Amino acid sequence: EKRMSDTVAVVSGRLKIYGDDKKLDLLEPLWEHMEAKLGEAGAGSEETKGGVDVEADDGSVDGADEEEAWESLTPLVEPRNPCTRRFWARHFGTDALACAWLWLVASVFYLWMILLHVRQSHHHNPPPPKLYNYYCQLASAIFFMLGSIWFSLLSYPERMARMIIRVAEMKIEDLSCVERYFTASEFLMSVWLFFFACLPFQVLTIYFFVYYSGALWVWGMQGGMLIVFGVMGFFIFICLPESMKANDNQGTRLILDHILLPIFGPKVSATARPEVEDDGSWRTFLVKHCANDLLACAWMLTIVTFIVAIYYIDVMVYHYTALIYWLTFGMVWTFALGALAMAFSLYPEAMMGDSPGLFWNTVSCGSDPNYMDEEDED
Repeated sequence: EKRMSDTVAVVSGRLKIYGDDKKLDLLEPLWEHMEAKLGEAGAGSEETKGGVDVEADDGSVDGADEEEAWESLTPLVEPRNPCTRRFWARHFGTDALACAWLWLVASVFYLWMILLHVRQSHHHNPPPPKLYNYYCQLASAIFFMLGSIWFSLLSYPERMARMIIRVAEMKIEDLSCVERYFTASEFLMSVWLFFFACLPFQVLTIYFFVYYSGALWVWGMQGGMLIVFGVMGFFIFICLPESMKANDNQGTRLILDHILLPIFGPKVSATARPEVEDDGSWRTFLVKHCANDLLACAWMLTIVTFIVAIYYIDVMVYHYTALIYWLTFGMVWTFALGALAMAFSLYPEAMMGDSPGLFWNTVSCGSDPNYMDEEDED
């Protein structure tokens, strides 16, 4: 049974843009399987496409049949034995899941580190600014952990597929203000939780302004916070439903069209295929690796976090005996590896499931990532 990511590639338009035409043949068994499942459930409609009910006028998918189809692609029995391959394939078999779990581990390291600071502060009686700093970071660590938990739940293939298809079917004009800007998708809600994780640092900056009477370094801190909020605001923008539906459900590509391509090459049409239109310049490289704003931001985040992580190796040379530094080291490296996994998870071939996730392939030495079989052959 093919994974749900095959369907996601078609619905999101990525197969049309980047996929090889031969990959269309891989979808035939998936549609036949969905048709059989819907037939067993007694699903009938006036017009169907591969077993999924479609209205003749606007092509929207019927909610009940859609839910039945997606549920039919989840394992009948969830693997619960951590000693089996299926268990790890289910929870770590894609790069999206690897990213989610690595970020969750990073949030645990962060929360653990801050709790140690708070605990030590009760014995050493630090000055008010340092104590206030610890409690603000504690609030940030809690929000970051909540965002990581929410993101890990979202990253399972069938849940990601439901979200993408639901957003593709949304009518923006019918959404309320709260739905449009806050709750339209699980991904948008996860990004908002990460945004809330940054707010305690702004509160801390305001406190420092008052306590240190507007010292120059506090202005620098405020400048850094403006950059952080600008980046997080852009993440929120590209996760809005209208942004995700842009460019035939590929998502916005402002970075590619307005920054990268004007510098490195001519603008590429939305239907350009880099593998057949390679002009020998940077254009093909950019179209593939910065196809939309989310993928471009994922690579930028990966580069920044790996710079910090590599720098922290040098820090550990001088502080290798301190637990706090080891927790920070674990936090920055798991976050950096998670950012790398996120970038790889956004490529069309990863979403289509033609090859196992990079992290799964590395850890399992190329073991089959399929978890749909009821019995573990291993």
